[in-house]
Amino acid sequence: HEGTTEEASVKAFAGWLEQRGFRVSPAVAFAHGAAAAAGGRGVVAAAAARRGHRLFDVPFAAMLGPRNCTARGRSPAFARALDALTRKDPETALIVALMTEHSLVDVSPWAPFMRVLPTDYNTPILWEEDEREFLHGTDLDVGLADVHAAYEKNVAPMVSAFPDLFSRASDFRSFAVWGSAMASRAFEADPTHRLLQRAPRGRCGRPRLRNVDDPAEGRLTW
Repeated sequence: HEGTTEEASVKAFAGWLEQRGFRVSPAVAFAHGAAAAAGGRGVVAAAAARRGHRLFDVPFAAMLGPRNCTARGRSPAFARALDALTRKDPETALIVALMTEHSLVDVSPWAPFMRVLPTDYNTPILWEEDEREFLHGTDLDVGLADVHAAYEKNVAPMVSAFPDLFSRASDFRSFAVWGSAMASRAFEADPTHRLLQRAPRGRCGRPRLRNVDDPAEGRLTW
């Protein structure tokens, strides 16, 4: 039953992408479970592709961010607060957008996308206290403290001010879960820039990808 539900979610996501103008090369195919490795979902090679072959064509309409999340339309005050946070801390603003989108998933136009995002991570920020003791005195321990401080300073006040928008994701653990989703899957995409580049290879080993956008069509290509 679980496999059937998973296949239905991936199929719904693929149909949603097509409706939003996303195009994928026949050289790749959607995969989930063991075929998609640790992330649980992804794409795999379906055929040989020459160098320079276009694999994905992604319209900006299929990219979720603080500027187009569902919660903006439900509260002008929240939209203003989110804009202010975006100017100050864009990564935290994206996490907030994901938290609210998860909370509003039953009425969200982004539901097919949100329902295929994993919510189970083994990142240090989600470790139990006795496990985190092994990190004491390290740079990572300091970084985790900074994440806690960011939640208390920037997110907790928004949760208190707009509880209806955080009905399913409001505490620090939810912030950590959607922060893990953001850190492993987000990329910078600004339609005013000709050349976009994903974050450099870091501790989590994310690859460096260069992508050129077409402002006339409002999309990115890989």
